[in-house]
Amino acid sequence: MDNQKHNNTPETVRQPLNVFPAGLSLVCPGLGQLAQGRVGTFLWHTIVWIPVVVYGCLLYHSTLPIEQIGIFKHNQAIRNCPSNILFLILSFSLLALPFLLAIPFALLSILDAATWKRKVPSPFKKYLVNLTWCLIPLYTLLCLLIPAVSSAREAARRMQCSSHNKGLALALHNYHDVHGHFPPAYTVDEDGNPLHSWRVLILPYIEQRELYEKIRLDEPWDSEHNRQFHGVQIRHFQCPSRGRILTLITTEKWINGERMRGYQHVLMNNHELFQFRNCDYSVVIGKDTVFPGSGRTVSLGDITSSSSNTILIVERMVPVNWMDPNNEIRFDAACMGVNKYPQGIGSKHPGGMNAALADTRIQFLTEDTDIKLLLTKSAEDE
Repeated sequence: MDNQKHNNTPETVRQPLNVFPAGLSLVCPGLGQLAQGRVGTFLWHTIVWIPVVVYGCLLYHSTLPIEQIGIFKHNQAIRNCPSNILFLILSFSLLALPFLLAIPFALLSILDAATWKRKVPSPFKKYLVNLTWCLIPLYTLLCLLIPAVSSAREAARRMQCSSHNKGLALALHNYHDVHGHFPPAYTVDEDGNPLHSWRVLILPYIEQRELYEKIRLDEPWDSEHNRQFHGVQIRHFQCPSRGRILTLITTEKWINGERMRGYQHVLMNNHELFQFRNCDYSVVIGKDTVFPGSGRTVSLGDITSSSSNTILIVERMVPVNWMDPNNEIRFDAACMGVNKYPQGIGSKHPGGMNAALADTRIQFLTEDTDIKLLLTKSAEDE
Protein backbone atom coordinates (compact mmCIF):
# COMPACT_ATOMS: atom_id res chain seq x y z
CA MET A 1 0.00 0.00 0.00
CA ASP A 2 2.79 2.39 0.91
CA ASN A 3 4.56 1.62 -2.34
CA GLN A 4 1.40 2.39 -4.27
CA LYS A 5 1.04 5.75 -2.54
CA HIS A 6 4.69 6.47 -3.21
CA ASN A 7 4.25 5.70 -6.92
CA ASN A 8 1.25 8.02 -7.18
CA THR A 9 2.95 10.96 -5.50
CA PRO A 10 4.83 12.39 -8.56
CA GLU A 11 1.58 12.63 -10.51
CA THR A 12 -0.17 14.67 -7.83
CA VAL A 13 2.68 16.98 -6.87
CA ARG A 14 2.28 20.42 -8.50
CA GLN A 15 5.04 21.08 -11.02
CA PRO A 16 6.36 24.55 -12.03
CA LEU A 17 4.95 26.14 -15.18
CA ASN A 18 6.80 25.53 -18.45
CA VAL A 19 7.81 29.13 -19.21
CA PHE A 20 9.78 28.45 -22.38
CA PRO A 21 7.02 26.71 -24.43
CA ALA A 22 4.51 29.25 -23.11
CA GLY A 23 6.72 32.03 -24.49
CA LEU A 24 6.91 30.28 -27.84
CA SER A 25 3.11 29.98 -27.94
CA LEU A 26 2.89 33.66 -27.10
CA VAL A 27 4.80 34.39 -30.31
CA CYS A 28 2.79 31.88 -32.33
CA PRO A 29 -0.03 29.78 -30.78
CA GLY A 30 0.92 26.12 -31.12
CA LEU A 31 4.67 26.69 -31.43
CA GLY A 32 5.20 25.84 -27.76
CA GLN A 33 3.42 22.51 -28.26
CA LEU A 34 5.77 21.72 -31.15
CA ALA A 35 8.80 22.45 -28.93
CA GLN A 36 7.40 19.94 -26.44
CA GLY A 37 7.23 17.26 -29.10
CA ARG A 38 3.43 17.40 -29.41
CA VAL A 39 3.35 17.37 -33.20
CA GLY A 40 -0.28 16.32 -33.41
CA THR A 41 -1.37 19.18 -31.12
CA PHE A 42 0.72 21.61 -33.16
CA LEU A 43 -0.96 20.49 -36.38
CA TRP A 44 -4.33 20.84 -34.72
CA HIS A 45 -3.55 24.42 -33.71
CA THR A 46 -2.27 25.18 -37.20
CA ILE A 47 -5.50 23.90 -38.79
CA VAL A 48 -7.42 26.29 -36.53
CA TRP A 49 -5.25 29.32 -37.26
CA ILE A 50 -5.13 28.94 -41.05
CA PRO A 51 -8.82 30.00 -41.30
CA VAL A 52 -8.00 32.93 -39.00
CA VAL A 53 -5.40 34.23 -41.46
CA VAL A 54 -7.52 33.52 -44.54
CA TYR A 55 -10.57 35.12 -43.00
CA GLY A 56 -8.54 38.15 -41.93
CA CYS A 57 -7.25 38.65 -45.49
CA LEU A 58 -10.73 38.33 -46.96
CA LEU A 59 -12.09 40.65 -44.31
CA TYR A 60 -9.51 43.33 -45.09
CA HIS A 61 -10.42 43.42 -48.77
CA SER A 62 -14.10 42.64 -48.81
CA THR A 63 -16.02 43.64 -45.70
CA LEU A 64 -18.05 46.68 -44.76
CA PRO A 65 -15.76 49.46 -43.48
CA ILE A 66 -16.55 51.23 -40.23
CA GLU A 67 -16.75 54.65 -41.90
CA GLN A 68 -19.81 53.44 -43.81
CA ILE A 69 -21.78 53.97 -40.59
CA GLY A 70 -21.85 57.62 -41.62
CA ILE A 71 -23.99 56.68 -44.61
CA PHE A 72 -26.70 55.32 -42.35
CA LYS A 73 -26.48 58.38 -40.17
CA HIS A 74 -26.78 61.02 -42.86
CA ASN A 75 -28.79 59.38 -45.62
CA GLN A 76 -32.52 59.91 -45.14
CA ALA A 77 -33.50 57.01 -47.40
CA ILE A 78 -31.56 54.52 -45.30
CA ARG A 79 -32.72 55.99 -42.00
CA ASN A 80 -36.27 55.41 -43.16
CA CYS A 81 -35.51 51.72 -43.69
CA PRO A 82 -34.71 50.11 -40.30
CA SER A 83 -33.93 46.76 -41.93
CA ASN A 84 -30.77 48.25 -43.47
CA ILE A 85 -29.59 49.43 -40.07
CA LEU A 86 -30.27 46.01 -38.56
CA PHE A 87 -28.32 44.41 -41.41
CA LEU A 88 -25.37 46.68 -40.68
CA ILE A 89 -25.43 45.80 -36.98
CA LEU A 90 -25.70 42.09 -37.78
CA SER A 91 -22.83 42.31 -40.26
CA PHE A 92 -20.48 43.93 -37.75
CA SER A 93 -21.49 41.41 -35.08
CA LEU A 94 -20.73 38.47 -37.36
CA LEU A 95 -17.42 39.97 -38.44
CA ALA A 96 -16.29 40.60 -34.86
CA LEU A 97 -17.34 37.22 -33.46
CA PRO A 98 -14.47 35.11 -34.91
CA PHE A 99 -11.88 37.48 -33.47
CA LEU A 100 -13.59 37.46 -30.09
CA LEU A 101 -13.40 33.64 -30.11
CA ALA A 102 -9.81 33.62 -31.41
CA ILE A 103 -8.57 35.68 -28.46
CA PRO A 104 -9.45 33.07 -25.79
CA PHE A 105 -8.18 30.33 -28.10
CA ALA A 106 -4.77 32.06 -28.22
CA LEU A 107 -4.72 32.52 -24.44
CA LEU A 108 -5.72 28.91 -23.81
CA SER A 109 -2.97 27.77 -26.22
CA ILE A 110 -0.39 29.58 -24.11
CA LEU A 111 -1.76 28.13 -20.86
CA ASP A 112 -1.91 24.67 -22.42
CA ALA A 113 1.77 24.83 -23.33
CA ALA A 114 2.65 26.11 -19.85
CA THR A 115 0.75 23.49 -17.82
CA TRP A 116 1.18 20.33 -19.89
CA LYS A 117 3.14 17.48 -18.34
CA ARG A 118 4.06 14.29 -20.11
CA LYS A 119 2.06 12.08 -17.74
CA VAL A 120 -0.74 14.50 -16.89
CA PRO A 121 -2.99 15.96 -19.65
CA SER A 122 -3.45 19.71 -19.86
CA PRO A 123 -6.51 20.97 -17.97
CA PHE A 124 -7.21 23.39 -20.85
CA LYS A 125 -7.43 20.77 -23.57
CA LYS A 126 -11.18 20.33 -23.32
CA TYR A 127 -11.73 24.09 -23.65
CA LEU A 128 -9.53 24.22 -26.75
CA VAL A 129 -11.44 21.34 -28.31
CA ASN A 130 -14.76 23.06 -27.69
CA LEU A 131 -13.50 26.33 -29.18
CA THR A 132 -12.20 24.47 -32.21
CA TRP A 133 -15.64 23.03 -32.88
CA CYS A 134 -16.98 26.58 -32.73
CA LEU A 135 -14.31 28.32 -34.81
CA ILE A 136 -13.95 26.03 -37.82
CA PRO A 137 -17.66 25.97 -38.80
CA LEU A 138 -17.94 29.69 -38.06
CA TYR A 139 -15.05 30.62 -40.32
CA THR A 140 -16.39 28.39 -43.06
CA LEU A 141 -19.80 30.03 -42.84
CA LEU A 142 -18.43 33.58 -42.81
CA CYS A 143 -16.12 32.96 -45.76
CA LEU A 144 -19.22 31.97 -47.69
CA LEU A 145 -21.02 35.10 -46.49
CA ILE A 146 -18.21 37.54 -47.30
CA PRO A 147 -19.22 37.96 -50.99
CA ALA A 148 -22.70 38.96 -49.84
CA VAL A 149 -21.24 41.42 -47.33
CA SER A 150 -18.96 42.77 -50.07
CA SER A 151 -22.01 43.38 -52.26
CA ALA A 152 -23.68 45.19 -49.39
CA ARG A 153 -20.57 47.31 -48.99
CA GLU A 154 -20.61 48.32 -52.66
CA ALA A 155 -24.34 49.00 -52.51
CA ALA A 156 -23.74 51.36 -49.60
CA ARG A 157 -20.90 53.09 -51.45
CA ARG A 158 -22.97 53.42 -54.58
CA MET A 159 -25.78 54.97 -52.54
CA GLN A 160 -23.36 57.43 -50.98
CA CYS A 161 -22.03 58.26 -54.45
CA SER A 162 -25.62 58.96 -55.54
CA SER A 163 -25.94 61.28 -52.56
CA HIS A 164 -22.81 63.17 -53.67
CA ASN A 165 -24.18 63.45 -57.21
CA LYS A 166 -27.49 64.69 -55.85
CA GLY A 167 -25.76 67.34 -53.75
CA LEU A 168 -23.75 68.59 -56.73
CA ALA A 169 -26.83 68.70 -58.96
CA LEU A 170 -28.72 70.73 -56.34
CA ALA A 171 -25.72 73.05 -56.02
CA LEU A 172 -25.79 73.65 -59.78
CA HIS A 173 -29.50 74.49 -59.58
CA ASN A 174 -28.94 76.82 -56.63
CA TYR A 175 -26.24 78.57 -58.65
CA HIS A 176 -28.74 78.79 -61.51
CA ASP A 177 -31.34 80.39 -59.22
CA VAL A 178 -28.88 83.09 -58.19
CA HIS A 179 -27.18 83.81 -61.52
CA GLY A 180 -29.88 82.83 -64.02
CA HIS A 181 -27.74 80.14 -65.62
CA PHE A 182 -25.60 77.14 -64.77
CA PRO A 183 -21.93 77.85 -64.04
CA PRO A 184 -19.53 77.58 -66.97
CA ALA A 185 -17.41 74.45 -67.18
CA TYR A 186 -14.53 76.78 -66.36
CA THR A 187 -13.91 80.50 -66.15
CA VAL A 188 -11.42 82.18 -68.49
CA ASP A 189 -9.22 85.26 -68.43
CA GLU A 190 -9.14 88.00 -71.04
CA ASP A 191 -7.05 85.82 -73.36
CA GLY A 192 -9.40 82.84 -73.07
CA ASN A 193 -7.11 80.80 -70.82
CA PRO A 194 -8.88 78.62 -68.21
CA LEU A 195 -8.85 80.02 -64.68
CA HIS A 196 -11.12 77.94 -62.44
CA SER A 197 -13.31 74.87 -62.65
CA TRP A 198 -17.09 74.86 -62.13
CA ARG A 199 -16.41 73.04 -58.88
CA VAL A 200 -14.82 76.16 -57.44
CA LEU A 201 -17.87 78.26 -58.40
CA ILE A 202 -20.35 76.03 -56.57
CA LEU A 203 -18.39 75.88 -53.30
CA PRO A 204 -20.79 78.28 -51.52
CA TYR A 205 -23.66 75.91 -52.36
CA ILE A 206 -22.03 72.82 -50.82
CA GLU A 207 -21.25 74.42 -47.45
CA GLN A 208 -17.76 75.52 -48.47
CA ARG A 209 -18.18 79.31 -48.55
CA GLU A 210 -15.22 79.88 -46.25
CA LEU A 211 -12.94 78.02 -48.64
CA TYR A 212 -14.48 79.83 -51.62
CA GLU A 213 -13.65 83.23 -50.12
CA LYS A 214 -10.00 82.27 -49.68
CA ILE A 215 -9.52 81.44 -53.38
CA ARG A 216 -8.42 84.26 -55.68
CA LEU A 217 -10.75 83.94 -58.65
CA ASP A 218 -8.80 86.49 -60.70
CA GLU A 219 -5.70 84.29 -60.58
CA PRO A 220 -5.22 80.90 -62.33
CA TRP A 221 -6.10 77.80 -60.36
CA ASP A 222 -2.41 76.86 -60.10
CA SER A 223 -1.11 80.27 -59.08
CA GLU A 224 1.22 80.48 -56.11
CA HIS A 225 -1.64 81.48 -53.82
CA ASN A 226 -4.29 79.08 -55.12
CA ARG A 227 -1.94 76.11 -55.21
CA GLN A 228 -2.24 75.74 -51.43
CA PHE A 229 -5.84 74.56 -51.83
CA HIS A 230 -5.13 71.72 -54.29
CA GLY A 231 -4.87 69.13 -51.55
CA VAL A 232 -8.11 70.07 -49.79
CA GLN A 233 -10.29 66.97 -49.48
CA ILE A 234 -13.97 67.73 -50.21
CA ARG A 235 -16.18 64.69 -49.81
CA HIS A 236 -18.77 65.98 -52.32
CA PHE A 237 -16.18 65.52 -55.07
CA GLN A 238 -15.03 62.02 -54.08
CA CYS A 239 -16.68 58.74 -54.98
CA PRO A 240 -16.48 56.34 -52.00
CA SER A 241 -15.88 53.38 -54.33
CA ARG A 242 -12.66 54.91 -55.58
CA GLY A 243 -9.64 53.13 -54.15
CA ARG A 244 -5.95 53.67 -54.65
CA ILE A 245 -5.96 51.48 -57.75
CA LEU A 246 -6.66 53.12 -61.08
CA THR A 247 -7.44 51.27 -64.29
CA LEU A 248 -5.63 52.93 -67.16
CA ILE A 249 -5.64 52.12 -70.86
CA THR A 250 -2.00 51.89 -71.90
CA THR A 251 -2.21 50.46 -75.43
CA GLU A 252 -4.64 50.94 -78.27
CA LYS A 253 -4.25 49.34 -81.69
CA TRP A 254 -6.28 47.89 -84.54
CA ILE A 255 -6.38 44.14 -85.04
CA ASN A 256 -8.45 42.67 -87.89
CA GLY A 257 -10.41 45.88 -88.18
CA GLU A 258 -11.22 46.08 -84.45
CA ARG A 259 -9.70 48.43 -81.95
CA MET A 260 -8.10 46.48 -79.10
CA ARG A 261 -7.23 48.06 -75.79
CA GLY A 262 -4.77 46.89 -73.17
CA TYR A 263 -5.34 47.62 -69.49
CA GLN A 264 -2.86 48.18 -66.71
CA HIS A 265 -3.62 48.49 -63.01
CA VAL A 266 -1.52 51.21 -61.38
CA LEU A 267 -1.26 51.29 -57.59
CA MET A 268 -0.92 54.84 -56.32
CA ASN A 269 1.43 54.34 -53.39
CA ASN A 270 2.59 57.94 -53.53
CA HIS A 271 0.45 59.67 -50.90
CA GLU A 272 0.92 63.11 -52.43
CA LEU A 273 -0.16 61.89 -55.86
CA PHE A 274 -3.23 60.23 -54.38
CA GLN A 275 -3.99 63.30 -52.27
CA PHE A 276 -4.05 65.67 -55.23
CA ARG A 277 -6.13 63.41 -57.50
CA ASN A 278 -9.13 64.02 -55.30
CA CYS A 279 -12.10 64.49 -57.61
CA ASP A 280 -14.19 61.83 -59.39
CA TYR A 281 -16.95 63.99 -60.89
CA SER A 282 -16.91 66.01 -64.08
CA VAL A 283 -19.11 67.66 -66.67
CA VAL A 284 -19.04 66.92 -70.38
CA ILE A 285 -17.83 69.74 -72.62
CA GLY A 286 -19.27 70.01 -76.12
CA LYS A 287 -21.06 72.33 -78.52
CA ASP A 288 -24.53 71.04 -77.67
CA THR A 289 -24.02 69.98 -74.06
CA VAL A 290 -25.06 71.88 -70.94
CA PHE A 291 -21.44 72.99 -70.57
CA PRO A 292 -20.13 74.36 -73.91
CA GLY A 293 -16.78 75.43 -72.43
CA SER A 294 -14.71 78.58 -73.01
CA GLY A 295 -16.59 80.39 -70.25
CA ARG A 296 -19.98 80.10 -71.99
CA THR A 297 -23.08 79.33 -69.95
CA VAL A 298 -26.42 77.61 -70.46
CA SER A 299 -29.74 78.11 -68.65
CA LEU A 300 -32.61 75.71 -68.10
CA GLY A 301 -34.52 77.47 -70.87
CA ASP A 302 -31.81 76.46 -73.34
CA ILE A 303 -32.48 72.77 -72.68
CA THR A 304 -35.07 71.93 -75.31
CA SER A 305 -34.68 68.23 -74.66
CA SER A 306 -36.36 66.72 -71.63
CA SER A 307 -34.48 67.65 -68.45
CA SER A 308 -34.95 64.06 -67.28
CA ASN A 309 -32.92 62.89 -70.30
CA THR A 310 -30.09 65.42 -70.15
CA ILE A 311 -26.92 64.77 -68.16
CA LEU A 312 -25.41 67.39 -65.87
CA ILE A 313 -22.70 65.50 -63.99
CA VAL A 314 -20.88 62.25 -64.70
CA GLU A 315 -18.28 60.15 -62.97
CA ARG A 316 -14.86 59.84 -64.54
CA MET A 317 -12.56 56.84 -64.81
CA VAL A 318 -9.38 58.66 -63.77
CA PRO A 319 -9.67 61.22 -60.96
CA VAL A 320 -8.28 64.74 -61.30
CA ASN A 321 -7.60 67.61 -58.96
CA TRP A 322 -10.83 69.26 -57.89
CA MET A 323 -9.60 72.74 -58.90
CA ASP A 324 -8.28 71.73 -62.32
CA PRO A 325 -10.25 73.44 -65.14
CA ASN A 326 -8.32 71.73 -67.94
CA ASN A 327 -9.48 68.13 -67.67
CA GLU A 328 -13.24 68.11 -68.05
CA ILE A 329 -14.46 65.26 -70.24
CA ARG A 330 -14.78 65.98 -73.96
CA PHE A 331 -17.96 65.09 -75.81
CA ASP A 332 -16.27 62.65 -78.19
CA ALA A 333 -14.57 60.83 -75.27
CA ALA A 334 -17.86 60.59 -73.37
CA CYS A 335 -19.65 59.19 -76.44
CA MET A 336 -17.36 56.14 -76.35
CA GLY A 337 -19.49 54.91 -73.47
CA VAL A 338 -19.20 53.99 -69.82
CA ASN A 339 -15.85 52.50 -68.73
CA LYS A 340 -14.57 52.45 -72.32
CA TYR A 341 -11.92 55.17 -72.39
CA PRO A 342 -9.52 56.34 -69.64
CA GLN A 343 -10.17 60.03 -70.20
CA GLY A 344 -13.88 59.41 -70.53
CA ILE A 345 -16.75 58.57 -68.24
CA GLY A 346 -16.84 55.60 -65.87
CA SER A 347 -16.45 54.53 -62.28
CA LYS A 348 -15.42 51.75 -59.90
CA HIS A 349 -19.04 50.71 -59.47
CA PRO A 350 -19.48 47.26 -61.04
CA GLY A 351 -21.27 47.51 -64.37
CA GLY A 352 -21.69 51.25 -64.73
CA MET A 353 -21.71 54.68 -63.10
CA ASN A 354 -23.97 57.25 -61.46
CA ALA A 355 -25.00 60.34 -63.41
CA ALA A 356 -26.93 63.43 -62.31
CA LEU A 357 -29.60 64.60 -64.75
CA ALA A 358 -30.84 68.13 -65.34
CA ASP A 359 -33.91 67.53 -63.17
CA THR A 360 -31.54 66.58 -60.27
CA ARG A 361 -32.55 62.93 -60.58
CA ILE A 362 -29.74 60.37 -60.21
CA GLN A 363 -29.58 57.52 -62.69
CA PHE A 364 -27.26 54.54 -62.82
CA LEU A 365 -26.01 54.12 -66.39
CA THR A 366 -24.80 50.66 -67.34
CA GLU A 367 -21.89 49.94 -69.64
CA ASP A 368 -24.35 49.10 -72.42
CA THR A 369 -26.13 52.47 -72.29
CA ASP A 370 -26.15 54.52 -75.52
CA ILE A 371 -25.11 57.68 -73.78
CA LYS A 372 -24.79 60.08 -76.71
CA LEU A 373 -28.44 61.20 -76.66
CA LEU A 374 -28.24 61.90 -72.93
CA LEU A 375 -25.33 64.29 -73.37
CA THR A 376 -27.05 66.83 -75.62
CA LYS A 377 -29.53 69.50 -74.61
CA SER A 378 -31.37 69.80 -77.94
CA ALA A 379 -34.57 67.88 -78.61
CA GLU A 380 -33.77 67.43 -82.31
CA ASP A 381 -30.84 65.19 -81.37
CA GLU A 382 -33.12 62.60 -79.83
